[in-house]
Amino acid sequence: MLGADAATVNPYGGTDAVEPFLEYEDKGVILEMEPQRLLKYSHFGPPSGEPDVPENYHTVTIELSREGEQTVVLLSQDNNDTEEARLHSEENWQSMLEGLKDVVENM
Repeated sequence: MLGADAATVNPYGGTDAVEPFLEYEDKGVILEMEPQRLLKYSHFGPPSGEPDVPENYHTVTIELSREGEQTVVLLSQDNNDTEEARLHSEENWQSMLEGLKDVVENM
């Protein structure tokens, strides 16, 4: 359901596996989704120190497309209020995308 809050934590791998996810109470809702093509969601992270109001949320958009035998992932995040915040987000997303690439290529 679009616009619904969700939190999924599964202790199948033991409680140690879920503890890092319990430290953060990030928020957001799915804004748009097209299976195998698009995911767009809002995101707010309380560690930012900003008030939990709509103008402090980011919109993250992840688009997938085919290019020959490869899948291209385009990711954008808006509402970075400073260059430092933008660079921090870029570093985090780059690390996540490199990890995803490694998992997918070694399946």
